[in-house]
Amino acid sequence: MLYDPNEPSCRADMQPVTWIEFAPGVKNSELDRLLQKSRRAYVTFTGELHGPGTVAPDDPKLPPVIAYANRIARHRYGHLSAFRTELVVSTINDVRSVPESLASEAMWHRASSSAMPVVERVNVPQYPDLARNAGIAGVVTIEVTVIGGEVTNAEVKSGDRMLSSEAIANVRTWHLAAGTNATFTTVYTYELQQRQTGASELPRIELELPQRVHFFAAANGW
Repeated sequence: MLYDPNEPSCRADMQPVTWIEFAPGVKNSELDRLLQKSRRAYVTFTGELHGPGTVAPDDPKLPPVIAYANRIARHRYGHLSAFRTELVVSTINDVRSVPESLASEAMWHRASSSAMPVVERVNVPQYPDLARNAGIAGVVTIEVTVIGGEVTNAEVKSGDRMLSSEAIANVRTWHLAAGTNATFTTVYTYELQQRQTGASELPRIELELPQRVHFFAAANGW
């Protein structure tokens, strides 16, 4: 990965973290040594920068995994399609070591959840990793049926399949007060934010159960 600490914000909308690939034959022994020692180095490259394409529309006729693969083809780069941009290096111009005092990466944390009294127990909702990697956001509407305090049926009324499967899985973890019998609609909103490098990667979750769940997650790579 390439990260420029001197460009912590995305003035050119290219994000300061990008996937690096080396053109055939591009090598540097000093770079290899530093990466083996500390996994990082200051490097000056010459190369070609590729930006992301748009996410293709969903094809309901295909299984979700195949449809997902088709949707993000040529949209993102690198391991698990985690990066918005890619730099194909043609020349390595300069290589220097990074001071040990410079932090290597941000700490990752996960938010805790809280629930309103109507729902007594619930697993912490998650933003689907595949959807987040692809930059897929949106709203999922679910009709929920509860009998005796337990969710007996959850049916998606609208929403992207890459989001709805995780929303359904979370709804099925709800435990309401004993004796609760009801049918109602709940809404899961998945929102991605482009955050400056160095800002917290902490996802924020607003719970107003059983009416709504709202995610605010950092777009992958920001």
